[in-house]
Amino acid sequence: MSIKYLILSDLHLGEEDSLLTNLKPGVDEIDPLKPSPVLTKFAACLEELISPETKKPYLVVLGDGLEMALAHFNQAAMAFERLVEELFLKRQLFKGLIYVPGNHDHHLWETAREVQYSSYLARKISPGSKFPEPWHISNAFPTKDYHYVPSPFIAKFLGRFDLLKDFFVGMVYPVFGLLAKEDRRIICMHHGHLIESIYRLMSKLRVMLFPEEKEPKTLDQIEKENFAWIDFFWSTMGRSGPAGKKIESIYERLLVPATFKDLIKRLANVLAKNFDIPLVPERWEDEVFEKILQKLTERKFLPERRMTEKNLSPHTEKELRWFVEGPLLEEIKKVLPVDEEELAQYEFNFIFGHTHKPFARLDKFYPYRFWTKVLNTGGWIVDRLELLPIYGANLVLINDTYEIVNIELFRLGSYERPRVSRVKSPDEGLSSFEKEIAKRLEPKIWQEFVEIVQAAAQVRVSHLRERIFSS
Repeated sequence: MSIKYLILSDLHLGEEDSLLTNLKPGVDEIDPLKPSPVLTKFAACLEELISPETKKPYLVVLGDGLEMALAHFNQAAMAFERLVEELFLKRQLFKGLIYVPGNHDHHLWETAREVQYSSYLARKISPGSKFPEPWHISNAFPTKDYHYVPSPFIAKFLGRFDLLKDFFVGMVYPVFGLLAKEDRRIICMHHGHLIESIYRLMSKLRVMLFPEEKEPKTLDQIEKENFAWIDFFWSTMGRSGPAGKKIESIYERLLVPATFKDLIKRLANVLAKNFDIPLVPERWEDEVFEKILQKLTERKFLPERRMTEKNLSPHTEKELRWFVEGPLLEEIKKVLPVDEEELAQYEFNFIFGHTHKPFARLDKFYPYRFWTKVLNTGGWIVDRLELLPIYGANLVLINDTYEIVNIELFRLGSYERPRVSRVKSPDEGLSSFEKEIAKRLEPKIWQEFVEIVQAAAQVRVSHLRERIFSS
């Protein structure tokens, strides 16, 4: 059974707090022309993991691969190039890249879908004809190469290397799904941002201002209402010059509760300048936005990655269930037009990231009869003032029969070596795939990787503390 997909998320390449972005020795300044020690060692570990395979797998980047909100785009691109060198050129570990944008790299999707739409008009629509409305999501269950949306940036970026001329690159947003009808298996992957209310802010505002209306129930409708907000604030601030740097400073100060009010006030001002509220005079928009944001940022609306008590807060647990049993189920029904009794016979599993808090667990979702594996891939960022083990990264593997293996790569502040994290329903045994992957994690290089991660994390905490308390 070969590894077919290797899934990572929240690399945040280009951000100084990312373990995969190289820093100059002793200073809080990135050096993106060199790979970080963590990236180099991790690439060597992946070679240990993948080299026994007879077929190369696909690398799936499940959102926030490039940091486009808190880093300049050229810095993110240079850091991405170091990853390309280590994984695709020096070691040639993968046969393709499947990119599923998140909130911090959402702009990659915007450029891709706009180019796709213009290409469609050029091919299909004659001058003078009526144009169809642009679509906001891709095919969630691609089975052909043309189901993937070409990424103009990534394709041209990788095309600079002769070795990667024929390297497959495909983009899917916001869900990448795998479906095996014969085996009755469904796997869905999503970055995770749409599970949180703050990323559906425009929908929330509309319902708050017009209580008789309801929130959208499909992924296309959700994205249609909120794409501009996600793209504007969460995916383009790194290109906003001094203003972007200020926003990054405020964003980091979310870690300090006393500075949270300042963020709300500034964010309200930004929103008032860029978004009109129907029926509200312009001079009052700042105040209205500030009151709405204060309401939305009550504890249950705070970003999930700020919550340190549990893997998921109670509110996000409810939002996860809403997402899986609502908008995501609607996408599944598009490719599986069967009644719910038949759909209940399928094994459904869900993988996401975004929260930076990796975990693996069993859950039950409607209408599925079997247990669901819910896996969170965590993240590679260090943005807290302490190294808390609730944060870290997982690596998820899927083989050619859609069997899933979850690897706990690291937890911040812990020197435990990477291991297979077994998530089993009562009727499942230990598979040969799990045994084989566990064996490949035995070499000493994996423990060396953890030690390098913890050293790099300590440096980033020190720099973060200095930035927050010295200004």
